[in-house]
Amino acid sequence: MHAATQALEDANRLFESGDAKTAHGAIDAVLSNARRSVECALIVHKDEKIEEIDLRELLRRLKDISGTLDLADQPHLSQVRATLEKDHDRLLYAIFGDALGGKVAEKQP
Repeated sequence: MHAATQALEDANRLFESGDAKTAHGAIDAVLSNARRSVECALIVHKDEKIEEIDLRELLRRLKDISGTLDLADQPHLSQVRATLEKDHDRLLYAIFGDALGGKVAEKQP
């Protein structure tokens, strides 16, 4: 998750400097790295809670950055957030299982 967080901060710097095209590439790296991290945690059943906390913070930061961008740049970040929120739900289900009342179980792939 560290690589995803670093890529997000790089993307933010690129957006601030006006290089939106490269910044969107960095956002794609955020998605790829975060999803890989979640998948690894779910496969080995290790550090799921730590990954959940880190992903929650990443989602919060992504939302903050999205709010500072032009309207043309926001849809891509919204799509990435939606995908990562589904992965966040998967982590929550792995941690709490049926204690969630089936709310998240419907979102399992």
